[in-house]
Amino acid sequence: MTDFSSMAAKAKAEQEARASKDAEKLAQEKKQRDEFVDKAVSALETVVLPILERARADFAKHDVEKNSMTSATIM
Repeated sequence: MTDFSSMAAKAKAEQEARASKDAEKLAQEKKQRDEFVDKAVSALETVVLPILERARADFAKHDVEKNSMTSATIM
């Protein structure tokens, strides 16, 4: 006779193990995404923003306002 109780217990244990493994994988992927975003934000703050601020200041020295800039004035 087939022991359905032990089969069910084994299936449940396997399901819980898969769910735990999937949760760990998702947590690791989230951690990696968060680290990537943190590095990107840091790069923007330390490299890109200072360049933009310097450009804005240089344009302001020549009385060029942000609203008057078009692609023609940039090129």
